[in-house]
Amino acid sequence: MLASQKQQIIDLFQAALAPIVAGTEVQPNVVLERPRDPSHGDIACNIAMQLAKPLKKNPRELAQAIVASLLANKGALIDTAEIAGPGFINLRVAAAAKQTVVNAILAEGERYGKGSVGAGKKVMVEFVSANPTGPLHVGHGRQGALGDALSSLLEAQGYEVTREFYYNDAGVQIGNLALSVQARAKGFKPGDAGWPEAAYNGDYIADIADDFLAKKTVSASDGTPVTASGVASFLTAVLARAGLTRAPPWWRARRRGRRRGACRRCRRWPRGAGCRGRPGRRRRGRCRSGRSRRRRRSGRSGPA
Repeated sequence: MLASQKQQIIDLFQAALAPIVAGTEVQPNVVLERPRDPSHGDIACNIAMQLAKPLKKNPRELAQAIVASLLANKGALIDTAEIAGPGFINLRVAAAAKQTVVNAILAEGERYGKGSVGAGKKVMVEFVSANPTGPLHVGHGRQGALGDALSSLLEAQGYEVTREFYYNDAGVQIGNLALSVQARAKGFKPGDAGWPEAAYNGDYIADIADDFLAKKTVSASDGTPVTASGVASFLTAVLARAGLTRAPPWWRARRRGRRRGACRRCRRWPRGAGCRGRPGRRRRGRCRSGRSRRRRRSGRSGPA
C-alpha cells in the first residue's frame, strides 16, 4: 500500500468519527494494522474498541456506525468493510488500488520506498562481531545478513550509516587462546593433569597448534605475512601481556630496555655500536660509544 493510500483511509476514518465525537473532548488516534490472519482482510483497525470507554458506548455499535460511513464514502480505494469480534474493523483494499502500487514500483524503480526521515543523522550498526578466539559458524552468517539488511534499510531512509565489525583481539580471551595453543603445542590435551583450567577445549585449538609448530605463514589484516616461530615457549610473552602469567626475565628486560648492557638513551639491546647515548650500567657490554668517550676523557684511547 502506498503512503498516500494509507493516509486516504485514515482520513475516511476521521470523517466517520467526526460526528461521533462531536461535543466531546475525545481525540481519536486512528492506527491501521495488517491482520495476522490474511483471511480477515488487508487492513485492521480497533478504533471502535478504543473509543468505547471514553464515549461510554458499545464498541460493536460504534464499529457499525464507522463502517456505514466508510462504505458510503469508500470510492475506488476500499472494496469491503466488515466487523469482527467485539468491534474490530477489517477492510479489504480494492484490486485497482493494489495495482496502483505495482505501477508506482515500476515507475520509480530503485527510488521506490526511499525517504528522508533520517537526513542529516548518523547511525552506527554493529553486527556479527565474532569472537576471534573461535571459528565462525552459520549463526555469524545469519547476523551478517540481518545487520547488512538493517543498514541498507536505514540508508534508504536518509541516514548516514557506518557498518561496524568489532574485532576484539585483545584482553584475557586472547591470552586464554595463547594459553590453549601453548598447552596443545606442548602435547597436552583437555583432561590431562597439565591442561590449564581456563583453556579452550575445542578441536580447532589443536589445528592452530599444529600450524604454529609447522611454522606456517598467515597474512595480517594489512596483508603483511606473519610466520610462526614454532617455539611454544615464545607464547609466554603473549600470555604476560594478557596478565595470565609472569613474563620471562629476558622478555621483561627487553621491554624495559634495562637488560645488562642496554643503553639508557636508545634502549638498545644488545649493545649498539653506533649509539652515542649515555652508557648503561657500569658492567660489561656497555655501548661502545659511551665507553670510548670515557676513555678519551680519562686520556686513554679506545676504539671509535
